[in-house]
Amino acid sequence: MSLVDEYYKRLENPPQDKAKRILFGVCNDLFDRKGLEQEWSDFDGDIQEEILETNLGIIRQHLKE
Repeated sequence: MSLVDEYYKRLENPPQDKAKRILFGVCNDLFDRKGLEQEWSDFDGDIQEEILETNLGIIRQHLKE
């Protein structure tokens, strides 16, 4: 399952991975802002996946510190 799919299904199937919970929580806050949700949905799925994967990597890196 792609990270984008996991994000959209996060309420039905919350992630066990701490880094994903952090990522999805931050994204949920950002995309709930006026205009950002619409902009996010305008991105191609590949771009959404790249953004989520990049930020997940950043979170995982900082959790190791």
